[in-house]
Formats: sequence, C-alpha cells, structure tokens
Amino acid sequence: MFKECVLRCMRAYIESVDRGFVENKSFRKQEGLVIDRRNDKRDVYTIFGNLTFERTYFYDKRGKSYTYLADSAIGLRKYERMTDTVGVALVENASGYSYAKSSDNVTGGDISKSTVMNKVHSLQGLKVESDTPKRRVSVFAHRCR
Repeated sequence: MFKECVLRCMRAYIESVDRGFVENKSFRKQEGLVIDRRNDKRDVYTIFGNLTFERTYFYDKRGKSYTYLADSAIGLRKYERMTDTVGVALVENASGYSYAKSSDNVTGGDISKSTVMNKVHSLQGLKVESDTPKRRVSVFAHRCR
C-alpha cells in the first residue's frame, strides 16, 4: 500500500511537470517548442515497482529535433526502463545469487533474468576502486631446508 501511494505521487509529480510545460505557452514560444503528440505512455521500473505515466512529445523548431521535456526535467534517459537504483541493486545481488534469484530478491521477479545478466555484463569493463587503501606486507625471504 505504501509503495502504491509513492508510485501515485511520483506519477502525479511527473505529469504535473509535463502539464507545466504544456500550459506555459510563452516559454514554449520563446524556446521554439511546439506540441507534436500528447499522452505518450512510459514505463520505468523503480524500487517501489513499475511506474507508468503519460507525457507530451515536443518538436524543437530551432534544433530540428523531438524531445520529451518532462523526461529531461526529471533526469530520465532515453530508452531507460529501470532506475539506476534498481540496476545497482540487481547487480550487487547477482554477485551472490543467480540472475533469476537476484531478480526475485530485488523486484519480486518483475525483471527478467536476462535483463539482470545484461546489466551485469554492461558493467564488465568498469574498474572498481576500493575506498580502503591496500596495506603493505613485508615479505620475509625464508628458505626451508
């Protein structure tokens, strides 16, 4: 029940941000933005569950490109289907469990095991630095006779 309430609040916030862009005609005119489509749905998996919301697709006359201003305003990247928090939790959990078990532990099985695998493999080339410095150990040259 708490998670559902949080998801409703997040949806209301994002849709109000979008409504603000739609209703602020002076801003849109100044920036060269026109409405192309309304009520495009988007799903993003958060730590509270699946968040579904609607937003408006704008055309930028100056840059000759299309954009979702609400997505940009709240920091969602294109094609992102889960938040970074969920991705990190999945990868951390996958270090000790199978991909399927990691998905069950973090999302209750809402994310597929192949998505967990793809997240883990996307981080394969990253170098992790430790917060604690390595300790130096003196080595004694000891010969057994």
